[in-house]
Amino acid sequence: MEAEESGISGNYVYNGTKATPVNNIQGLVSAVFGNIMELGTNEETDESLRTRIREKIGGPAENGNKQHYKTWCESVEGVGRAKIVPLWNGPNTVKGIIINSLGLPADDSVIKRVQEYVDPDDDGDGEGDGLGEGVANLGAHFTAVPAESCDINISFNVILTSGANLENVKSQTEEAVIEHFKKFALEYDENIIVRVSFIGAMISNLPSVLDYSDLKLNDKNLNIELTREQVPVLSGVSVNVL
Repeated sequence: MEAEESGISGNYVYNGTKATPVNNIQGLVSAVFGNIMELGTNEETDESLRTRIREKIGGPAENGNKQHYKTWCESVEGVGRAKIVPLWNGPNTVKGIIINSLGLPADDSVIKRVQEYVDPDDDGDGEGDGLGEGVANLGAHFTAVPAESCDINISFNVILTSGANLENVKSQTEEAVIEHFKKFALEYDENIIVRVSFIGAMISNLPSVLDYSDLKLNDKNLNIELTREQVPVLSGVSVNVL
């Protein structure tokens, strides 16, 4: 199925959600949505375009250097950020770690588009053929891979403000943390550290929260340091109202 409207709004239809047709379909008893094949993206913002242009000018992106690969990857629809790893599998090999425009690991369709554009993999061995049939130089073997997902669950106790409820806190926390993780993924090239103190400050500033305690990330009161190939992904928010 294909969303009628472009953008990210269709990304929040989850696996198992009941699907109700607008018109009657003869013989249909029931239907549910499955997995999303490709996440929708919003039209690129002016600021994102300006950033890409600045990076292209300041790189410089030329002659198949590291910045050139980054520019190539990020010009493909659906790519929000690319991290380039030279010589990752020996001489003349380059790996592109691909993050989508939502700050999440890119899905298969985006990875395929990047691979085809930069260095097609016609023999299907998971590595570009190096034949110069993409934009990459002849003899350079490029491999596009999705970023690795580092799932993070957040749990804490909370005292609510007057009129607030548990769903308010959960939805506000999810929205704030997802936006924070997205910024991390799309703006940081080095290892990301998800800090308990920073998440705590975000929770403290939520309009539904009077106070909080016992904040944990993945059941521990410790910061989480990711590898360069990982991006943080919120896997859940558990809140206990005091």
